[in-house]
Amino acid sequence: MRKEKNFGEYFRGMGKVAELIARLSPDVLIVKSIGPRAISMFESMSVNVASCDALTLKDAINAYFEGAYSALTHAGTPATITRVEGEKNG
Repeated sequence: MRKEKNFGEYFRGMGKVAELIARLSPDVLIVKSIGPRAISMFESMSVNVASCDALTLKDAINAYFEGAYSALTHAGTPATITRVEGEKNG
């Protein structure tokens, strides 16, 4: 994992942030919440989207590697949530 400064300007989560994420080419984006259009956009970039209720970044990363997250996909509307429990990642 590496840190990147966000120099982009954006309005309501659209635009430059997505470009930054695309440039970084992550395997997964871990979020607290996200809309179906954003899920579709990240799917088109081959970025998996995972959601968890962690309060800190460290907890979110640990939840992902412990399999305590929801995999989000956009197979139409609304987003499909697949709860993954106990599946180890990495």
